[in-house]
Amino acid sequence: MSNQAVEEFHDDLMAQVAELRTSKEWLDAMTAAARFHSYSFSNWMLMWMQAERRGMNVTRPAGYRAWQALDRQVRKGEKGLKIFAPMTRKDDDDNVMVFGFKLATVFDISQTDGEPLPDIGLPVLLEGEGDTALRMACEEMIADQGFTMEWAPLHGPNGTTNHGTNVVKIEESLSPAQATKTTIHELAHVLLHKGHAFDCRGRIEVEAESVAYVVCAAAGLDTSQYSVRYVAGWSEETDDPAKAMLATAEVVVKAARKILAHVGDRHSLVAA
Repeated sequence: MSNQAVEEFHDDLMAQVAELRTSKEWLDAMTAAARFHSYSFSNWMLMWMQAERRGMNVTRPAGYRAWQALDRQVRKGEKGLKIFAPMTRKDDDDNVMVFGFKLATVFDISQTDGEPLPDIGLPVLLEGEGDTALRMACEEMIADQGFTMEWAPLHGPNGTTNHGTNVVKIEESLSPAQATKTTIHELAHVLLHKGHAFDCRGRIEVEAESVAYVVCAAAGLDTSQYSVRYVAGWSEETDDPAKAMLATAEVVVKAARKILAHVGDRHSLVAA
């Protein structure tokens, strides 16, 4: 796989994302999506456990005032879900520091009434066969970096990477195609994002998913129905979406080349 081909795959993703982001439907949807917080894995687990005890599902949670801003009202008598909210302050260099957590309350959309929300275009999970050789080569690369791979029920995210414990977890119920892509996404986090726990979440997710898209495309696995909306969604959580997408190019292509070079020895990809 030539360097030019890798760059072309990345450019193709960026073009698709740019087209999606400039559509009126997407911009309308992002107006709503921007009101929602991105919850950590721990908070999703907290919400899931509380909801399971009550016999309800959690699909789109937000705070009381966030729902009011979206012209929806929490129904009288509804009991909120508790999560941990970070407490922050700025240091002498004006950097934002997390110094603790406090309990906060959120409500699922099913607990509210009001105006319907625009479709935020969530990524569509991939179905069908994946690429076993590609996935195994990436699992090997994860292990080479000193990380342990675990397949487990995650009840929310498709995968997680913990740089503190050096553990990568993948949702065990994923289709082979989604499992292949998610493994590469988490490998990108392993390679690129140590020490970024409180850095710009939007940027690192754009980078990881872009790497997954490029590597999968090089292997003939089309992940666009998932990757394009995922990248577009996370780019909106950066200060400058267009700049964030452009800034990923060098980092993404470099990481994709590294993965493809490793995969090339045991995969049908041919380096030209």
